[in-house]
Order: sequence, then structure tokens, then C-alpha cells
Amino acid sequence: MSPDAEREVDLRRIPGLLLRRLPLILGLAAVVAAAVFVLSGSRPDQYAATAKVRVLNPNREEIFQGNLPVQVDLVREVNTQIELIRSPELRTEVEDALGDDAALVGGLSVSAVSQADIVQIRVTSTSPRVARRAADAFAEGYVDVRQQQVSDRFEERSTELRSNADELGSQIAGLSEADPARQGLIDRQNQLLERAGQFEVDAALQTGNVEVAQAASLPTQPFTPSPSRDAALAGVLTALALVGIVILRDRFDDRLRSSEHAEDATGLPVLASIPIYSPNDKRGRRTLPKQGGPGLVPLDAPVSEAYQGLQTSLRFSSVAKARHSIALTSPGPGEGKTTVTANLAVMLAESGLNVAVVSADLRKPTMGRVFGISEREVGLTSVLLGDVKLVEAVVPVELASGKRLVLLPTGPAPHNASELLAAPEFAKVILELEEMGADFVLVDCPPVLAVSDPLAVSQHVDGVILVGCLGSTLEGDIVEAVNRLAQVDADVMGIIMNGLPTRGPEARYSYRYGYGAGERYGAGERYGE
Repeated sequence: MSPDAEREVDLRRIPGLLLRRLPLILGLAAVVAAAVFVLSGSRPDQYAATAKVRVLNPNREEIFQGNLPVQVDLVREVNTQIELIRSPELRTEVEDALGDDAALVGGLSVSAVSQADIVQIRVTSTSPRVARRAADAFAEGYVDVRQQQVSDRFEERSTELRSNADELGSQIAGLSEADPARQGLIDRQNQLLERAGQFEVDAALQTGNVEVAQAASLPTQPFTPSPSRDAALAGVLTALALVGIVILRDRFDDRLRSSEHAEDATGLPVLASIPIYSPNDKRGRRTLPKQGGPGLVPLDAPVSEAYQGLQTSLRFSSVAKARHSIALTSPGPGEGKTTVTANLAVMLAESGLNVAVVSADLRKPTMGRVFGISEREVGLTSVLLGDVKLVEAVVPVELASGKRLVLLPTGPAPHNASELLAAPEFAKVILELEEMGADFVLVDCPPVLAVSDPLAVSQHVDGVILVGCLGSTLEGDIVEAVNRLAQVDADVMGIIMNGLPTRGPEARYSYRYGYGAGERYGAGERYGE
């Protein structure tokens, strides 16, 4: 399964993810709820009054077109009447009827009662009296308008019939009394006049198929604002939105979350997962050079157990396959590879092995700071340029336990770092350190995505280890780092994941470089310029 697919379907992470963000989610939700509570409480009271109008079934009315009755869909008829109630014309009439109170009318909502032929007219206002008066005015005004519309329709029909009767009268006047067709026209004229009279009677009796079913009552309590309700709703919605944001952010987050994530992304084994070390977590004597220095952990701190397991793995692997010189690098800066290298060297020395550490970060050296040693006087570059012999450049480092290791500092900053590290002289330095008795030579390199230096060093050592940081290193970065090393046939032994979360204050060793963000994925001499 690909890492993307795993992130998409792994719902088991969500409870833990939300638990870690729970204080933030609850805090922001509480702030929003408090703000809404204050804002809601500052608004004026709003009252709502509702009048109800009944829409009668128009099929009961004897309305004819020709000789066929008109069949009307009641649901459609109700919806039509709702639109008529909302019409600007009716609102204008209601405003004229209300006079000065019209300015106090707030919102108007018209809706049909489900499974019934009732239309509700709801009006809001800051005055309960105006709300009731306006709701009744809309209901009564609508009924009047509707009745007038239907009455006008009947009057129009009556007028049309009388006009037809008049035309027949003209025809009758042109015929003699003896004409047999005359009586038929007279009968037809009488029928038209009779029907016209009936339409006139019906016009006066029409209700428009609507009637006021219930007048509005005077509201006694405001329906809004409700500060408690509004604050609770705002808090819940904010919390739900934040939960969604957290889950989406995690879904599209490319940072390494676990050792398994790193293994799946690269296909390489994770040799060790190093917990975050806090200087406040001191449970015993420090593993130190006697000069002191930051980054080293106490021998009996829980963090040291991870380093002890790592050094044991390296010792066994060196037996199975001769790997005595190992370069350590990372995809980018700030992932703790120098601290990991230093502590691994100390644990190997504490186990009774002869360990040499080569500070090969020629552009931004920090290994000397860990061991409390100056790096820019004499060191690796001095040896590579032939200025001094190796034995004159190495610095013995005595630990508190009495054990020792040796450090080869970087030496003066060169202008051609990549060329120096790619030169055969560097391989001779590694070989000479082994000949001096070093069981392990650990080479601290700069980040592989920043410069080509680690690629050059990889050609002179037995293996390479990548150091990543959980929650910081991007999956794409570590995959690209592996690909670049593979392009030069480097023997990548595996990955060390730094920054495993633990309880207590978090403290990460931060490796800061001095190049811009646009240069992070560059190579060559841009690094360190």
C-alpha cells in the first residue's frame, strides 16, 4: 500500500490526532462562543408574530373555460399563493396600511404547512405590537387582493358574454319576425344574458379560494437574541470546523509521522527511532567530553537506550558486512544528524570500541560545538591540502567515564568543498584512521539535498545512513535524498528517525544553515555562500 493510500484510509490515527489538538480546538471554540455571547446579547430583542391563511381547493369552484372545468393542482396553487404574498405590490399596500409602524417591520417569511393547505405568514419586529399588526395586515391584504382578482375575472367573463349577446341582438334586428332563424338567435341571446347575470352574481360572492384561518397573536417573549443558544451553536460549529481542518491538514501533510511511514516511503529499514531529549530530564551523570558541550545525553537517560540499541545493530552489521566507515547525512537542515552522530560515537566508545569522528561539514561545522572543540584552526581541510599530517590534526576527546574517542575537526573553510571531499586524499584519511586503530569512523556530512558533498563522501565510505526527523522531514525530501544517493551507487544502510515524541518538554537540536529557502534543493557551491 502506498503512503498516500495509507493516510487516506487509516482512521485509527484520527482519535490520537484530535486528542493532541483537543486543547487548541476547545480553546478556540470557547473564544468564539464567548464572542458570540457578547455580540448576541448586545442586539435588540426581536419578536415574531404568525398569521395563517387557508388556500381552498379551487376545483370546488365552477370556473369554466368553454364547457370544461379547470382542474388545478392544490400544491402548485399553494406555492403560487406564497409568491403572491411575497410580491412587492402587496408589501407596498401593507406598508401604506401600517403607516409609521412600517419602519419597524423586520423580516417577512411565508411558508406552507406540510401536508396541509395552510400558508403561514411570519413577520418580525422589535415591537411585538407591530409584529402582530403587520402579520394580520399581510394576511388580510392578501385575502382582499385575491378576492378582487377572482371577482375581476368573473366580471370580465360577464362583460364578454354581454358583448356576444349584443352582437346577436344586431343580427336579430336585421331579420324579419317571420324568419325561422330569428327565434333561435333570440334563445341564444337569452342564454348568454342569463349566464352573464350569473357571473355577475358569482363575482359578488367570490372568496378568491382563500381565507384567514388564524389571526396573529401578540408575542410575549422575543425569539431572538438568545445569547446562550447562539454561543453554544457557535462553539459547536467552530469545534466541528476545527476538527475538519485538523483532519484535512493531516491528510495532506507530507511530513513523516512514524518509522513505518519512512520505511514505506523509501523501502529502507529504520535502524533506530531516537526520542526527543530534554535537558530537564536528567536522571544521572552526563555522557560528556570533559570540556562539556550541548547535544549529548546522559548515559542512563531513556534516550540513551535508543543509541545503545543503534550501536549494537551497527556492530553486528559490521561483522556480517565490513562496514567500518559510515557517513551520516540528512535530507535537509534541522533534522539533528550532527547530534545523532555525536551521541552514536559516544555510545560506541562507551562500549569499548575505538571511534573516530570526522567533521566533514566543511561549510557549516557544528560537531566541534557538541564536543567543545574549535573547528576552524587545524583539521580535515588542513590534512587534505597537505598542510599537516593526520596525527597532528585529530583531537582526543575524553569522556566522563574515562573512555576516549578522537575527533577530526573541519579545519579552515575551503572554497572548493565538494572537490576536496571527492579527492582521493579523503579516502586516504579514512583508511589512515582505520589503520590507526579506529573500529568505526563516523563522518558527519551536510544535508544531501543542499549540496553534493555527501554524494562525494559516499564514494569513500563503507555505508551511508540517513537521519530524518519525525514531524519535520517531508516524505518527498527523504525519497529524493535516497534517489540522489542511489544515483551514485552509495550503499545506504538505512534510516535513523530522530525526534520520537515523548512526554515532557520537547527540545529538538536545531541545525541552522545560512542559505535561503530558494536554495534548499540546490546543489554544489551555492551552499554556504
